[in-house]
Amino acid sequence: MRIERLSKTWLDVCVVATCCFALVGCGPSGHPGLIPVSGKVTIDGEPLQTGTVEFIPDTSKGTTGQVAFGQIGADGTFQLRTFEPNDGVKPGSYKVGVQAMEVVPFDPEAPEPPSDKSLIPTRYADAITSGLTAEVKPESNDPLQFELFSKP
Repeated sequence: MRIERLSKTWLDVCVVATCCFALVGCGPSGHPGLIPVSGKVTIDGEPLQTGTVEFIPDTSKGTTGQVAFGQIGADGTFQLRTFEPNDGVKPGSYKVGVQAMEVVPFDPEAPEPPSDKSLIPTRYADAITSGLTAEVKPESNDPLQFELFSKP
């Protein structure tokens, strides 16, 4: 009987400890200092209707941190995420890349699988060489605008 009571006590302690650890894990994000960033991407003056935007910290200007991404919507707009949807990025300077691919349907009778086709010039895909940059301020930021051109 004493062993049963001792086992039940240990079981109760384990349940309470597990609940405490779970509650600690449900607290606010462990990534303070992120600034929400949104924007719009256009190509030749029209909204880019699909794709992703990539922000890479510009270490040459002292910005450190994680790479952030944003999914481009049908209206050309995006919101950045670093760890969680729409959480933003750290303030600083960023090099920006944009990718937009047309998915080519698979044809089982084709000799080789088709390659996806870029909807924009491939020069924009690499954030390091695209020429696109952004400055994120510690205070509120206006939506960013990225105008892409189909011809150089």
